[in-house]
Amino acid sequence: MNGEHVQQAMKNFIKKILRPYGLKLLKKLPSAFSMSVNVDSIEDHMFGYIKEVMCVLENDPGVVTRRDAITGLRQLSLDDFGLVILSMPDPGYPKLSRLLPSMASDEVQRSWTGNHGVALLKETTAFVRALSCNYTRVTGRQLDNATVLDFGCGYGRIAQLLYYFTAEEKIFGVD
Repeated sequence: MNGEHVQQAMKNFIKKILRPYGLKLLKKLPSAFSMSVNVDSIEDHMFGYIKEVMCVLENDPGVVTRRDAITGLRQLSLDDFGLVILSMPDPGYPKLSRLLPSMASDEVQRSWTGNHGVALLKETTAFVRALSCNYTRVTGRQLDNATVLDFGCGYGRIAQLLYYFTAEEKIFGVD
């Protein structure tokens, strides 16, 4: 089996087995596996491989659009993708900061939701994971490349995480 066949087999395995059951498996993990929110700094939550992916995208001359950057970030987990979005703008990554949406200030986040930062990200990723899982359960399709209406979008925190699944132009926000 060549590399392309192995890669396609893994993608099929993930789509058929892991994604539909991922939320159920995550719920069964002990709390020691959950993301800690005791530290306020985003930097404290970013593992080295996230920064490596960001550096590769930052220095890749082929990454010139928001779509390019988001596509590159989809190799991360949803939580890690969210950390990158939450960290924008980041002076250490000027190109990504220019291409990716800026996160609302802590004050704006808190005024809309009562929470902010990594703690709010944890709540939001849990919601988006449940949304993805339930969309699949109800429709029989993946959220990948779906058209989405974010009703009550506020400053766009959920819409920004939905970029993980579908293109920006397929997400519509109504407040």
